[in-house]
Amino acid sequence: MIKKFSAYGLKYIVLTSFLFLVTVSVVLNLSILTPTEGSNQVSRGLLLESFTGEHKKWAQEIAQFGAEQAYSNFKKTYQDTNPASQHAAAHIFGQVLYVKVGLSGATICDESFAFGCFHSFLANAIQAEGMGVIKNLNEQCIAKLKSQALGCQHGIGHGILASTGYEFANLANALEICDSLPANDPIGGCLGGVFMEYNLQTTLGVKGRTRLVENNDYFYPCRSVAGKYGPACFYWQAQWWRSVLQEDSEQQYTTMGKFCDQVTKTDEREQCFVGIGNEVGSASGWEVEKARTLCDLLTNTEGAVLCRSGGAGVFYAEPTVRKVALELCEGLESAQRQVCIGRSSVPEGATRE
Repeated sequence: MIKKFSAYGLKYIVLTSFLFLVTVSVVLNLSILTPTEGSNQVSRGLLLESFTGEHKKWAQEIAQFGAEQAYSNFKKTYQDTNPASQHAAAHIFGQVLYVKVGLSGATICDESFAFGCFHSFLANAIQAEGMGVIKNLNEQCIAKLKSQALGCQHGIGHGILASTGYEFANLANALEICDSLPANDPIGGCLGGVFMEYNLQTTLGVKGRTRLVENNDYFYPCRSVAGKYGPACFYWQAQWWRSVLQEDSEQQYTTMGKFCDQVTKTDEREQCFVGIGNEVGSASGWEVEKARTLCDLLTNTEGAVLCRSGGAGVFYAEPTVRKVALELCEGLESAQRQVCIGRSSVPEGATRE
């Protein structure tokens, strides 16, 4: 059975995928506060004079007004900017928040700007405090966000792996830590954060590197992790595939569809197709017709339907195209359309609001 994410959790995951190239331009390590001279990273991320200036600004705001009011001021400052800058700026605020107030700052961050504040706050907290703090952080995620805790827990996954290392043994250990946490999602929560971090090293900022293809194995590590983690691994594999396949979007979707066809376990194969759909928003430029076309490049009919279903959830998660989300399921036969709608993460009756 396909796991259906909550709308808020999916929003975090979708925007995290879409904003990856922006996120890595934000420096999360305290020792590095400015971009490399001559780099184009500022244009891809924050529209600011310097990262150093932004750190100082919000540190001063927290000192003067307190963390809660400073975060409110921060959100007002960025409420009308593009999602990329919002998310990147929230990473900086989350880092400064931890430095200034410590673990108590976990009650300040919220789901705004694709959980960007939580993302960097949690990563910095775990790196500084150690693994003993994870249970407490997870409890704060649940207490603060309740049914919307998925994006917060996803950030914990990033922090766990970044703190332990990027070898396979570290991956296996991080997955077990996530699995031990209560009330966690089997695809997109802490486990999803671990897999995304393993593949893309987002928490390392400008030092991060996308994992390379070794021995022409595009399925690693999904065939090597414990079986219960396979569905989550294959869901997030599509994001990595798009990063390493040197092809245009159309060819990428054809290739990724063939990869998923080779996945033999039903639950893993289904999540593989849905994961491809999770990427279709950014791949299509948020154009419904192109998104449907990309999914239909999958020669497996079931895969094309599940891709469209994942795409519908992606479009619903982005407010600017929410109203057309279920158009991803149009043009299918009646039974296929019902599968597409039913297995999407779009709340019933919510797309025409």
